Amino acid sequence: MKQIYINKSRLLSSIYEIAKIGKLPNGGCRRLAFSKNDILAKKKIIEWCKLLGLILNIDSIGNIFARLENNKNCKKKSIAIGSHLDTQPHGGKFDGAYGVLAGLEVIRTIKERKIILEKPVELIIWSNEEGCRYTPPLMGSLFFTNIIKLKDIKKLKDSDGIKMEDELKFLYELGLKKIYKKNLECFIELHIEQGPILENIKKSIGIVIGAQGSRGFDIEFNGEDSHSGTTPMINR
Repeated sequence: MKQIYINKSRLLSSIYEIAKIGKLPNGGCRRLAFSKNDILAKKKIIEWCKLLGLILNIDSIGNIFARLENNKNCKKKSIAIGSHLDTQPHGGKFDGAYGVLAGLEVIRTIKERKIILEKPVELIIWSNEEGCRYTPPLMGSLFFTNIIKLKDIKKLKDSDGIKMEDELKFLYELGLKKIYKKNLECFIELHIEQGPILENIKKSIGIVIGAQGSRGFDIEFNGEDSHSGTTPMINR
């Protein structure tokens, strides 16, 4: 099969366009989950997806799904590509957005070349991946995989006391239907390394074979609180 290439200039242009939303003076971005900037970024991606004629859906927590299918493959499981658009308070322009826009560029290229696929391709934008405003992180994918429930998510509050349940109402601004049915075969995410390994060995791409794991614990200490510097060890 002949090799197919994406439009690199268009991909970079799209990344820089999204980077304008929540742009910081130092060149980074601030798009906290469910904030105005997060919603604006999602609206822009939705606009581009509509131009491609994709089937758009959203779930109860704001995960967005944009599917390219045809009459022959519409009942088959899709190959999904995606990432997230929310950022840390001082986030980078490529973190998350690169994975979303790379997926969009793949779909743009497929449409331009009039390629008929055996299986649908689906762009996914995960909601609240960072978790810096509402914990836990990876909330969108945790909800998608039934690890956390909507009733528990709605109870969450951010540092300003704003309820998650109230913020979810803003998702109606996106104008998408909540009729999504899970039908995925696999998921591919392109992501910047955020580390020095590939750069040090002068490689432009790598395949992830493992990632750092994390666990959370609730720990209760019984006793009397005291100053760590002046309390003798015998009294601790």
